Amino acid sequence: GLIGDVYVRPGWRDSDHEIRLFRILLDGLIGTPQVRRVESQLMLVPAAVAKALQRERFIRLFERLLMDADAARQLPSTLQPGVRRYRIEPWTDRHQDAAAIVISLSYEKHIDSQINDQYRTSLGARRFLNNIVQFPGCGAFCPAASFVAFDVLTGWVSGIVLASFVAHEVAHVTQLCVTPQAQGVGLGYEL
Repeated sequence: GLIGDVYVRPGWRDSDHEIRLFRILLDGLIGTPQVRRVESQLMLVPAAVAKALQRERFIRLFERLLMDADAARQLPSTLQPGVRRYRIEPWTDRHQDAAAIVISLSYEKHIDSQINDQYRTSLGARRFLNNIVQFPGCGAFCPAASFVAFDVLTGWVSGIVLASFVAHEVAHVTQLCVTPQAQGVGLGYEL
């Protein structure tokens, strides 16, 4: 089962109300035949509520690192020597199959691959990419700000960055990943 998110009006927002709402959600999902697991990426839930649910319902929590950057500030150039091995090209739809392989390789030992086949398998990652590129659920895909990195020695795709617009002047890095063989040389930073 998937919980998309939970919203509580500001006047009602407190730990007791949020925990009660989660209890109802979890009980409903757990009581549904054939549901083996419930997952969610809850951006608006306070840490105290998540910790209380963890204690009460034996939920496993995995911390997320979120980034906020001022687009008006120029990032410093740090082109590492190892990055010269890679050629970065603009995104096109013909890169979707290769990008799906990059995602599944990049997430191989990450918690996301343990809980979701969209990161564990190239077929799942292909569905994930199709959702990002074709549907505006996580924002409107922005191909002009999305890129693919190729290893010039092998010709294989070694990294991707995909971007979307989630509001008029707000961009979102939807996906940024580099294969294990290409990690550690600064390719992710360059993307």
